[in-house]
Amino acid sequence: ELDCEGEYYIDRDNMLLYVYPPEESKGADAAISLTDANLVSGENVEHVTFEDISFKCSRKNAVQIVGNNITFRNCKVTNIYLNAILIDGNDNLVYGCEVAHIGREGVVLMKGGDRATLTPGNNVIENCYIHHFGQVYRTYASGARVGYVGGKIIHNEIAYAPHSAMSYTGSDNLVAYNYIHDVVTDSNDAGALYCGGSLSMYGNVVKYNIFEDIGS
Repeated sequence: ELDCEGEYYIDRDNMLLYVYPPEESKGADAAISLTDANLVSGENVEHVTFEDISFKCSRKNAVQIVGNNITFRNCKVTNIYLNAILIDGNDNLVYGCEVAHIGREGVVLMKGGDRATLTPGNNVIENCYIHHFGQVYRTYASGARVGYVGGKIIHNEIAYAPHSAMSYTGSDNLVAYNYIHDVVTDSNDAGALYCGGSLSMYGNVVKYNIFEDIGS
């Protein structure tokens, strides 16, 4: 029955997948993940750097860490069912990474700093290319998200998603020098940048971003 490139059929009774691949995919690798585990996970993690590593193919998250001074530099995260990189803590950095083909959210650096004292968490998402996310969870799945106090989303390209590109919560966050395009493609009453929900969210700065080809 398959007579057109890109068509597929799942035989669930016999656990078989039939695919008519596009012409340009000849010679490419094909993979199906069976793991339900995070590729990297840990709590109370301190002073660890991941550099020049590819993380791919999980039916859960690629990275889920609670800790401080964690760095992901020049890494690639692809083909993840849930979220690419989730880190709770302070002084964490995701720099120069490519994140693509993600079922839910891209890079999320939350719970950084202290809102009562406005102590900054100093979490930074910088110089990354984050694209084709929100492919399973079609709304409220940001490419980049920071929270609590003093997070930064700077110098990134974020693109190709059905809903929002970025979001933040809390105070004193910075969103600057980002190129945002081809998002909010499948949504209405939506925006490329999401924030709000609390009258205590002061001191946030959004400047020098380019928003292009944003949906309705």
